[in-house]
Amino acid sequence: SITLNIRNEPLSNVKVREALSYAMDRQALIDTINFGVGTVAKTFRPPDSLYFNTNLEGWPFDLEKAKALMAEAGYADGFKVTAQIVTGNESSLQLGTLLKDMWSKINVELVIEPMESGLWNQSYYDNKFEIQFNYWSDDIPDPSQSVNYSVVYSTAESFHTGFQNDEVDQLAADALKTPDGPEREAMYFRIQEIFNENIPFIPTFHNPFLVACLLYTSPS
Repeated sequence: SITLNIRNEPLSNVKVREALSYAMDRQALIDTINFGVGTVAKTFRPPDSLYFNTNLEGWPFDLEKAKALMAEAGYADGFKVTAQIVTGNESSLQLGTLLKDMWSKINVELVIEPMESGLWNQSYYDNKFEIQFNYWSDDIPDPSQSVNYSVVYSTAESFHTGFQNDEVDQLAADALKTPDGPEREAMYFRIQEIFNENIPFIPTFHNPFLVACLLYTSPS
């Protein structure tokens, strides 16, 4: 995912965030970075996960829509923004290079800033960044873990984006106390809807979860 610090302009403007998302060709990212393996993200939760909202369209690549959103936001002439990446991380460099080209079509100049990993991590925790590239892997099948880290401010400042939403906070808290079933599903569906309306960070694509097994056959 593309983590945005939405505390300051221009990234605090939701139309700008929408424009960046629509200007991104996610399938091209999958084909180039991941050798064609992966699924285009339509929200922050992965498909086939518990309570994934199948009703969401996501942000299909639409350059004209992105340009219109930039104009509505007052940034038709674009702006410059910096993405911090870890030095030597080839996939992050590839992502940054591709985004630099894609976002240039809406007059956004992406500056790629390589950093030592310790400094990169500290910048993340201190909220001293504009854009960083991150990823998430669930440790448990229940959606509460990723939801609370990603969009609940009190947990980790919503992935350190700075996103705060009272309805999301309440839904996430209520969902922790609600048994599995339609009522709980509706809560997580609504959380994903609110996420997509606000885009505090930009989901890119989901990797399949791979498990490698070593088989040993004893000699006969």
